Parts: sequence; C-alpha cells; structure tokens
Amino acid sequence: MACEVLESDQRREAFGLLASAYECAMQHLYKLGHTSDATLATERVLWSAQESGDPLRILAAQWYDAGEFLSIGEHDEAGAIIDGALTELGTVRERKPEVVSLRGAFHLKAALNSARAADPQTAERHWVKATEEAEELGTDRNDFQLQFGPSNVAIWGVSLPV
Repeated sequence: MACEVLESDQRREAFGLLASAYECAMQHLYKLGHTSDATLATERVLWSAQESGDPLRILAAQWYDAGEFLSIGEHDEAGAIIDGALTELGTVRERKPEVVSLRGAFHLKAALNSARAADPQTAERHWVKATEEAEELGTDRNDFQLQFGPSNVAIWGVSLPV
C-alpha cells in the first residue's frame, strides 16, 4: 500500500486520498443497507483522516462519526462530537470556503441531532446558523463529500421539521 512506503507530505496526501475513498465506500454501503460494513468504513475514515494530518479532514471524519451515534439514537454522544468540532472550527480564523462549508455541515448535523432528540428550538437555531454559512458561501460545494451549500440547507429546512 502506498501509505506504507511513502514518506512525509506524500504519505499524508496518500492518507487523505484513502480517507476520501473510505468516505465514498461508507456512503455506498449505507445506501445498500450494509450498516455494519459502513460502520467499519467510518472507523477507517477516522483512522486515515488522522494519519493524513489535515485538521479539516480530521474534523470532517468526526462529522461521519457523529452520524454513527445519531443513527443509533445516541444523541448525547453525537452532540458531544458535534459540539467539539464546532468549538474547534470556531477557533479557525481563516474564512476559507472549506472551513465555512464544514462549519455549516456541522450545524446541519447538530440541527438533525436536536430534532431527533425532540428539541425543535435548538434544531432551528442550528439550521439558522447553517443558513448563514450557506449564504456566506453563496454556492453549493462538496468539501469532504458533505454536499453543503444553499441548496442542501433548503432541503434540510424542509426535512428537519418532519
């Protein structure tokens, strides 16, 4: 495997690509109903993201990890992961599009977690923050396979109350 023989920046880049591959595999496995295999792929996303050394990729992996806990109704655990990521993203002073996109995606995940935990006020608050991030972006993006932007926020705005 390339990750084992490469060094330094090339090794980190290879792990970043591996994380992307695991993200795609995880999404497809969920859609095909193979949840236990998707969970394993999520664990691999976390591992390869950590090995990439990319702080944003590591945070994106946590978005998927929070989804694992959300899917089994562990709202406190999902919320802790989301809150930690939002706190960390709040310390990033650069307003790069991928940072804004990631922050917005976490607000959507927080809104979903709150909605499923029967806390509609908190869900609405996070959806409004996601809307603000999407407005700042002004376009749809696909950073870290998260599909964040004005279109996605509008879709979630319809589905969250349901």
